[in-house]
Amino acid sequence: MEYGRIIRRALDTTWRHKVLWVFGIAAALFGGGRGGGGGGGLQYVFSGRDVEQWRQKVPWIPGRPFEPWPWPQTPLPDWQAVVPVVLAVVAILLVVAFLVFIASIIIRYTSLGALAGMVDEVERTEHTSFKSGLTKGWSRLLRLFAIDLIIGIVVFVIVMALIVLATIAILLASAPAILLFQAGTGAGVAGILWAVAVGLGLVLVFILVGLALAALTTLIREFAFRACVIDGKGIFGALGAGIALTRSRSREAVLMWLLLLAINLAVGLVAIPLALLGVGGILGPALLTFTTTRSVLAAIGVALPFVLIIALLSAAIGGIYLTFRSAVWTLTYRELRADQTLAVAS
Repeated sequence: MEYGRIIRRALDTTWRHKVLWVFGIAAALFGGGRGGGGGGGLQYVFSGRDVEQWRQKVPWIPGRPFEPWPWPQTPLPDWQAVVPVVLAVVAILLVVAFLVFIASIIIRYTSLGALAGMVDEVERTEHTSFKSGLTKGWSRLLRLFAIDLIIGIVVFVIVMALIVLATIAILLASAPAILLFQAGTGAGVAGILWAVAVGLGLVLVFILVGLALAALTTLIREFAFRACVIDGKGIFGALGAGIALTRSRSREAVLMWLLLLAINLAVGLVAIPLALLGVGGILGPALLTFTTTRSVLAAIGVALPFVLIIALLSAAIGGIYLTFRSAVWTLTYRELRADQTLAVAS
């Protein structure tokens, strides 16, 4: 398989058929915030001055921890009237969140299906259209969602099993270190070395297993999506085709995954300084406005247009890049499937 030719063809298709960008940007916007944060976050330490300020602004908060509530002077709010309002607001927010979730599923999988079908159409006819992509994506969105859901459930079960196995391995590996620590000073050094060596070994194993699982999941998912959209297979038929193609052409598929991984890392390195420039473009005018006016609202008002512009640019760039990646996987699937068909025929 000519990897360079596939990359160049994907770039050319992405650039010449800009209608693909519509679905790429839509898929990027509604793809969900994968990856997540750790334990860091905003922290605030409360002081006695905060309580005093709150007590002045909200009269029914007592000034001291054991001071009786001033019922006669400042009665508590009518909770019988407040609780229904709060419950109504919560219910509305839940309904809105549910509707947004459903809309994100529809838009995401319609867009992913459209991208795969449109690139295949370009390869067959040298042109495509928004209507054609929408038709292809809409007709396959439920199947694509089901494929992704099944893969997600299987991966979740595998990850849970790996966590259990890792916990057992850590406990077994830590037992010799504990015994060496208890043996004495000289043996304690050996225990430290053993713990460090085992810890580094387990970290390396976890990284390798994680990469292998990520590669396998990505390959099966991308090939199953295209078997569903391009070849019109059902849910389990597409999954079976994705697994079979990954198994029979594992070398070429893994090499393409590694190539895209390297491209992702390169794009990420380029995006870091651009992101820093974007943050500077937001904070600079905001801080200048705040130092001039001493108004937080004015600073937010100045920063908000920059935030919107950067968000739109980020979504556009991310969507175009997603379009390119989807085109790479579609072209890869077409070539590997054709080679597989020829091998079976011969």
